[in-house]
Formats: sequence, C-alpha cells, structure tokens
Amino acid sequence: MHLHPMILVTIVCQEGLVPAVTELLQRRGATGYTVAPASGLSFGREQEPVPRQRVEVIVSHEEADAILEEINQRDLHSGSFILWTTEVKVLRRSRFVR
Repeated sequence: MHLHPMILVTIVCQEGLVPAVTELLQRRGATGYTVAPASGLSFGREQEPVPRQRVEVIVSHEEADAILEEINQRDLHSGSFILWTTEVKVLRRSRFVR
C-alpha cells in the first residue's frame, strides 16, 4: 500500500464567509471539501460561544500554497477566521487532484 503526501487545510470562519471560501477552494483546484458547524469562544474572550463553520479540504502542497496566498491577499482572515494546515497522507491521491 502506498500513501501520498497531501495537505489538509482547515478553516474555521463566520458563516457569511463560507461562500467566498468554498468558491476560492474550487477555483484553486479542490475536488471537494467538507463544511460542518463549529462553535467556541473567540480568541479566549469571556463571551458566549459564537456559531462558526469549519471548512476542510485536502489538496496538493502547491494548491495549499495558492489557497493560503489568495486568502492572505483577499484579507478574508480579517474577520472571525482561523486557518491551519496539517500534513496528511491519502490512499487514493487521484480523488484529490484534478
């Protein structure tokens, strides 16, 4: 069995940012993504939990770099937005690459 290195990009953002994020992912080569509800306290402030959405996508290293660069250029992170990447290995790389 051979596993292929890829990048999992995880974005937790306000619900209103999801359409911009998913459009960006599709344009940058993502073959699919997952959106799920998320909630928690923002930056450790003492307040009520705020509803968020968690967007996850597995892409190549090159696609991940392009996604992060565009998010940075478009300043999508200025709102309530948290992003991180994780190195993963996938069994069927062809499902994640166009």
